[in-house]
Amino acid sequence: MPEKPILLERLTDENQHHAYGIDREDIPEEWVDTADTIIELNHYGLEHRLLGHTFLAYLGEACIGLILIGEAIPWETDPIEMQGVPFYRVMGFVVDRAYRSKG
Repeated sequence: MPEKPILLERLTDENQHHAYGIDREDIPEEWVDTADTIIELNHYGLEHRLLGHTFLAYLGEACIGLILIGEAIPWETDPIEMQGVPFYRVMGFVVDRAYRSKG
């Protein structure tokens, strides 16, 4: 039987309540953002017209994660080949603990 694909859905005001069911209580907030933080960053980006998107990740009916991808602001630590080239970076993400370490 084939595995179910992970589906991404853009985060909206109507579906953001699904993000609050993601179990990440075992990880300190200093290491991984909470759903609240990612949703707040998403709203900030929308209000300031920043380039990027936030997605809920679903496996079947279960919301298993949240990811924020945004236009990269250059950092000193970026590889030399990325200098002067527009690109996106993962700004924040969280995966439900029941779905981690599964590849």
